[in-house]
Amino acid sequence: MEIFSIVLIVSIIGNFINDIKFIPNRFIPTIGAICGAGLCMAFSYYGLIEISGNMLDAAVTGIISGLSATGAHQMYTQFMHKN
Repeated sequence: MEIFSIVLIVSIIGNFINDIKFIPNRFIPTIGAICGAGLCMAFSYYGLIEISGNMLDAAVTGIISGLSATGAHQMYTQFMHKN
């Protein structure tokens, strides 16, 4: 598994949260960062991805991956809805 899979999973989670309209949109980046950190640490612990370093490195990599999923979604949304 690559880091891209974390971005994809967090993107799916973010789209699900956006669709259910139960949680305000302003919390989606925070939830994405937390989910990314959790997934990356779990994947690193079980050996599904190779991250040199400790769990702190895995957490930071996951936070960046989670936030990049949010950024990619915003880029796509603004590009497609631009008149």
